[in-house]
Amino acid sequence: MKSNSITRQYLLLFVLASTVLLSACGGSSGDKTDSDSRTLAEDTDSDSDGVIDELDQCVDTPSDESVDGNGCAASQRDTDNDDVNDALDLCAATQQGETVDANGCSTTQLDEDSDGVSDALDQCSATPIGEAVVAGGCPIILIT
Repeated sequence: MKSNSITRQYLLLFVLASTVLLSACGGSSGDKTDSDSRTLAEDTDSDSDGVIDELDQCVDTPSDESVDGNGCAASQRDTDNDDVNDALDLCAATQQGETVDANGCSTTQLDEDSDGVSDALDQCSATPIGEAVVAGGCPIILIT
């Protein structure tokens, strides 16, 4: 019976030592773990714009356009929410709710005679280019 008890002790010692050795190896058999797979999927950049899909707010960015930190090109953004994308919008910062033309400009942003006074406030809409104007958009008249 004494040899049977010694055999059990050696067997127990062998199992314990094997468990310690195997756990120290970390199971690195070369196989990818689930966490490795998730990391690879998270790093995917489907539209090759330099922003990984997990963070990319604009999918299918055209390959010839640069993007912002959100993965959006100007053709995909509408910063002032006027339904004209930033690449085509000639009037940035349109006020919310204003109707815009195809160029993204509202009447308060247009200045057809280029006098610095918006058409909505311009009392003289055909001021010759380069003429100095008063607040209402009319040319300054000098009395001599």
